[in-house]
Amino acid sequence: TMQLQLSNTAFWDVDMNTFNDTHQDFIIARVFMHGNLDDIRAVIHHYKKEEIKQALQKYRGLDKHTIAFAQVLGCIE
Repeated sequence: TMQLQLSNTAFWDVDMNTFNDTHQDFIIARVFMHGNLDDIRAVIHHYKKEEIKQALQKYRGLDKHTIAFAQVLGCIE
């Protein structure tokens, strides 16, 4: 399990106890798309900026609102 404390908002369909750092790209993308502000803050504090940027750029399912929000936060260009 991981140290990162997240709400169930973004992960209604998965067991959070099974997550570890090998799932980081999925966790980052999911939180940016479906998490609340506290979840997003937790991800930004837990992961390096470059890790967040790479995860968001890799994920094909990001909608334009999530991309714009991530840009405003300085997580992607």
